Amino acid sequence: MLQEAGRWNKMKLDRRTWLKGLLAASGALVVAPLAKLGDFLNPPSKFEPRRMKIEGARSMRSNTAIFFSWPTDIRPFDSNILVMDDRGNYHAYNRICTHLQCLVNYDPQTKRIVCPCHGSSYDVLTGAVLGGPAPRGLPKILLESDEAGDVYAVNAEGVFGYGR
Repeated sequence: MLQEAGRWNKMKLDRRTWLKGLLAASGALVVAPLAKLGDFLNPPSKFEPRRMKIEGARSMRSNTAIFFSWPTDIRPFDSNILVMDDRGNYHAYNRICTHLQCLVNYDPQTKRIVCPCHGSSYDVLTGAVLGGPAPRGLPKILLESDEAGDVYAVNAEGVFGYGR
């Protein structure tokens, strides 16, 4: 018993060692939540493009929009918007705002793609920034259509969640 008590006395921490341990533990608690910050600052840049039919595109009217997931339906960055302009042409973009990654929507009154979070707006014809804090245009989804009027997403220009 005395031998065990002696071993404990040798293991006692002085105040400096204890404070160093406390500082290291505190630092780990501060840094741990920031581990995912790298994913936010470095969005996924590579994906496997695949030709996919956009359901509902054939029944769209001019000056309307629909949402679709492409190239996958499991990643949050794969949310996209298909807009039919006044001339009957289709335009598709990734929905992730290039400012702080909110989901953009189409506003038929202004005929712009707008971000509800901070007011960025994008041109429907090009995806370029028209106003607001967004630093880059929306990634463009390249489209194909067939003789039946079906519209297909086939590839993309830009990086989803980052812009082009």
